[in-house]
Amino acid sequence: MKKTFVYAKESLEDFVKTLIFQYPLNKKWAWYGQMGSGKTTLTKSFIRQLGSVDPGSSPTFSIANTYLSATGESIVHLDLYRLHSGQEAFNAGIYELLQEPGYCFVEWPERIENWLDEEWVTARIRILDGDCRLVDVFS
Repeated sequence: MKKTFVYAKESLEDFVKTLIFQYPLNKKWAWYGQMGSGKTTLTKSFIRQLGSVDPGSSPTFSIANTYLSATGESIVHLDLYRLHSGQEAFNAGIYELLQEPGYCFVEWPERIENWLDEEWVTARIRILDGDCRLVDVFS
């Protein structure tokens, strides 16, 4: 099912609250979008809304960052931009991270699309102008 949302930077926190409310059972999110579309910013907002004491940071160089939610659930943030194939992701231990319970947010999921099953929500983020984004969410 597809839902389309539009948000501005100043309403990001409310937008993420809406996603958490509308998709309460979905803990696996794959973010598609061009460089600078807001994938990391969106993930950091989720991390805040889930009550992590760590504000989150981009895992571009580390590939994976892990946090804890306020309820003790794991939150995994993956940035696969620097990986070139599913095999490279597998060798880096990404497949195992995807199997862990808890929340998982993946930037640049094109590298591992064949690993994403029906429990994943995919979101395609497009820049409308400066601070506005259009997000198509598929569940």
